[in-house]
Amino acid sequence: MKKYIIILSFIICQNLCAQTDNFIRISRVDTIDYENKIDGFKHKNAFRYNKLVFLVGYTKDTIPENLGKRLFVLNQNGEIIFKSKGQMDSYYFEPYFYQSSNKKNDFIIIAEIGAEYSWGAKGYYIRNNNIYNLGYLDVGILKEVYVDGELFFSNPSRINEHLIISEKNDEILIKFKEKETVILYPGTDKESEQESEKIYYKWNGTNLELIVN
Repeated sequence: MKKYIIILSFIICQNLCAQTDNFIRISRVDTIDYENKIDGFKHKNAFRYNKLVFLVGYTKDTIPENLGKRLFVLNQNGEIIFKSKGQMDSYYFEPYFYQSSNKKNDFIIIAEIGAEYSWGAKGYYIRNNNIYNLGYLDVGILKEVYVDGELFFSNPSRINEHLIISEKNDEILIKFKEKETVILYPGTDKESEQESEKIYYKWNGTNLELIVN
């Protein structure tokens, strides 16, 4: 009898350990008025989510990696707990929030960058107020505009409405909705098209890897 109990306990443990955690996009995160007291930093947008404050703006820093729009994250005491690198000439740096379905203090930010077309997005994983840099998603979604039945223009567009994000066995998977065309490396000489079902990103806790099947 003891043998069967041990086997059953092992099976239950395996199922629990392998449970998939889905991250659901928050449709609306309200902007806030925030009195910024950070020296040398001027914010354009401010958000509050899960007791943290997120500021997007510019610093007076002349270090190349800090040029352009940056994301600052502050805790409940107003202390800076994270600073992103600058996004150079990107017209925008737009954070979108994805909440864990199982863990209330875990969520992911996918922050879009680009100019006339999408340059992809930067990913950040927040777990119990610890912030991990997921990496650069160097992709866009093909957008085609037709006029009078003819193709007027096409370009890589924002990816956030097309993502499916989950975590299993301490790996984060970022996949794309079916029947989309994903543009890899938009705006570069390596730009190419892939079916959305055939590619995804995997973060193993250290590195973000693009998987192409």
